[in-house]
Amino acid sequence: MARAAPLDNILDGAIRLVATTAVLSYPNGRPLTASYDPLMASPTRPAGLHGDVDFTSTWLAKGEAMEFLSLDRLANTPPCREPFPHLVVPGLVRPEAEVALTADFPSVRHHGSFPISELSYGSAFEALLAELRGPALERLMAEKLDADLAGLPQMITVRGRCHPRDGRVHTDSVWKVVSALLYLNGAWTPDGGRLRLLRSADLDDVAVEVPPAWGTLIAFRRSDRSFHGHRPFEGERRVVQVNWATSQERIDRELQRHRRSAWLKRFVPFLGRGAY
Repeated sequence: MARAAPLDNILDGAIRLVATTAVLSYPNGRPLTASYDPLMASPTRPAGLHGDVDFTSTWLAKGEAMEFLSLDRLANTPPCREPFPHLVVPGLVRPEAEVALTADFPSVRHHGSFPISELSYGSAFEALLAELRGPALERLMAEKLDADLAGLPQMITVRGRCHPRDGRVHTDSVWKVVSALLYLNGAWTPDGGRLRLLRSADLDDVAVEVPPAWGTLIAFRRSDRSFHGHRPFEGERRVVQVNWATSQERIDRELQRHRRSAWLKRFVPFLGRGAY
């Protein structure tokens, strides 16, 4: 194999430095649970975090490669148990897809969550949705988060803009089993809008803080202690929200609520405050 040019080495080092310092931060001087290297197939893992477990999933079979999602990156990401079971996967969406997916992302002029059935979008985004609905992603989520998702209905909603009142701390509704947030923004520099996984209902009791940068996935198993939120931010903040639910009836009721809210937000701009 040809030896990398000096410039390539410099660029690789810069990418790793940005990833380990900006993608995932643990405040208050607490030790990192895991660090992420975007140029490696697997994250670097401190000894003793989960013993000698091999985190390469047995579910990533040949033929399941996808156009937009890098499932090998998800398969090789170790789950974290504190402050509640979760995954952080930088670069789940391939960087070369950014132009197409940004162009085909739904046009969302108001803050709040919108069911995908109420939005218009391009073919690239439609293809991404198909991958998010696919069985390969579901199997990996179930394995990593130790959650039985087989046969559970799925709900997908989209956010495109953030209101200063968004980001309130909550644990998610009890009918949600697993929540996954896929961020589709460019490099994220603001202090606000970075999702915080919390040890308590206090927004400053931070265990993990993750900027909503391009292709980053955050997924967690919902519980009474799955507190999360973010500091205020106003402006464009794109996220696809995927939820596995206990029943289709609960999803239908939630989608009806979102549809009513979406209709009202056209006339009453302060409605639609949320947390992601």
